[in-house]
Amino acid sequence: MNLKTWIPLIVAVVLGLFAAMAAKRMLAIRQADTQEHPKFVEVVVARNNLMAGSVIHEGDLTLGKIDTVMDPGGVFINPADLEGRVVQAPVFKGLPVLASQLAPKGMGGGLQALVPEGMRAITVEVNEFSGVGGFLVPGCHVDVIAAVPNADGELMSRTIVQRVKVTAVGQRMTLTTDESEQREQVRSVTLIASPQEAEAIELAASTSRPRLVLRSGNDQSVGVSEGVTVAELRGRYSSVFTETTAQTAIVRPLDATPLPDPAPPIPARPAERSRSIKIIRGGAESSVNIVIEAADEQMDGQMTAAGATLPTPK
Repeated sequence: MNLKTWIPLIVAVVLGLFAAMAAKRMLAIRQADTQEHPKFVEVVVARNNLMAGSVIHEGDLTLGKIDTVMDPGGVFINPADLEGRVVQAPVFKGLPVLASQLAPKGMGGGLQALVPEGMRAITVEVNEFSGVGGFLVPGCHVDVIAAVPNADGELMSRTIVQRVKVTAVGQRMTLTTDESEQREQVRSVTLIASPQEAEAIELAASTSRPRLVLRSGNDQSVGVSEGVTVAELRGRYSSVFTETTAQTAIVRPLDATPLPDPAPPIPARPAERSRSIKIIRGGAESSVNIVIEAADEQMDGQMTAAGATLPTPK
């Protein structure tokens, strides 16, 4: 067999090896893709947005596929198992309904589903000022302060409870994007508190006007405050006022208009003096008190020094 016969065979063998290697590589890539993308499973998802406290109906649920690797746990397979259950946390459209988002079986809908075991819901009357200007939203945390008398009967401001959760603003228990509802002035705020805190809030509301103080959502601290009395408040600001007033009285700009000269003092009027004069008329003797002015007194003194005497009236 000559060289011309071997060349085509060698080329065919080389091309076959390259084709086999390429096919093997493609199979490996497909196998890796299959391992990285596992199977999908059907679970119960929300067809509409479900707000906290709402009761689940048949039309609120549907089936959707999720990746088994991304399974959060606590999902449901049959929508009929969730009919009549109460949502305890918001569930948004297209997301799986989890067991942790639902209230226990048999619990009714509304606010009672949002009150944790051992806690109480108490409503406080507020206005634009005591309610933080209308910026309270469900889910935020507040402190409650009130003006109460101390042991000595002196009025003082104290923090009654700290970091209580606002579960409802008016009758709204969830956040809303409706601008008309956001601008609506509410007159009540419902707080989640322990029984002891609820008693303190009720007593403060009965004896004074409690005020809600908004705190940061990340603030978990619980401070200790003895309150501020009226005497302490007056003492704190009186010293600042005195120092400010003193500095204002001493420091004057150089180009300021000079103050006018003070008015001359009004001389004090000398005290009035009187002199008794004896009068003899027709053998009858009487006396008269005459008020002597300063000039008359000076003249009288000069005449007395010269030996003169006042004429006796007839």
